[in-house]
Amino acid sequence: MASSERRFCWGLAYRMTGSPYDADDIAQEVWLRLSQSPPDDLQRSLRPWLARVTINLSRDALRARKRSYVGPWLPPPVEDELLRERDFDPSAEERLLLRDQAQYAYLVALAALSAKERAVTILQDVCDYSVREVAAALAISEANVKVLHHRAKRKLELAGPLPEPVKRNDPAFERVERFIAALTTADVALVESLLADDIIVVSDGGGEHFAARVPVVGIGKVAKMYVNITKRGLTGAGAVELELRVLQGAPAVVMTISGAAAARSTLPHISALLFELNDVGKIRRIYSVSASGKLRGFRRGSSHPAQ
Repeated sequence: MASSERRFCWGLAYRMTGSPYDADDIAQEVWLRLSQSPPDDLQRSLRPWLARVTINLSRDALRARKRSYVGPWLPPPVEDELLRERDFDPSAEERLLLRDQAQYAYLVALAALSAKERAVTILQDVCDYSVREVAAALAISEANVKVLHHRAKRKLELAGPLPEPVKRNDPAFERVERFIAALTTADVALVESLLADDIIVVSDGGGEHFAARVPVVGIGKVAKMYVNITKRGLTGAGAVELELRVLQGAPAVVMTISGAAAARSTLPHISALLFELNDVGKIRRIYSVSASGKLRGFRRGSSHPAQ
């Protein structure tokens, strides 16, 4: 399988599953199936066959995750270097990184769709497939493709508009820095002033670290929760290092805890907070990922420390 075809499979599996690790496994499995049981007509484009196999394997991965995962599931944050290395064709990299389809908020929104809705949306909106091509890839009718796409668009619209991707010097980072500073001084009033009325926090601890089993909603609840968490963290033994980063278009804080504060482990523990701000600069979503398996590829020291 050529490099461009492998990138196509990886990018499709990544958006279907939301996980770069699942995408690695699925792209490898597609390659094995292609080498062992290739399609009958190798003179025609491989893309429909690759799309069908990749999506079927992705749906299997989603079903397995639903059966076994503990608590809310969030996509593992991905650094842009990994996307540039693996995501779709090199000629499309800049276009895709600047558009919505590699953003963290988009992957979170996709997770609310059914597997079929997700597949139709990705093939049409990301891969620019026609209705006929989507129907052929998924082995469903064109009428069904249209229904699924319409249903998916309505669900994505209900999730609200996607935030604009940020850069390191954007004002959004100043808001995030103020939020972190307010937490360290236990200034509940200042924390509350930085949060939007519709603030929601979703936490993913993977069953191994503390995380709320349901989203935390409301300015008062969110502010008190994070102030209390910060107080406990600052009074624990060990070192806590904070870094501001851009992760998939979102301002983020990556926290590394080492020493006794890492709890029962000699290895540093890494967690990430990704922020989504509304159009007036207030924080409306916080996605907290502390499941170690989702952050195993992170490099320390690749951005600027939070002040």
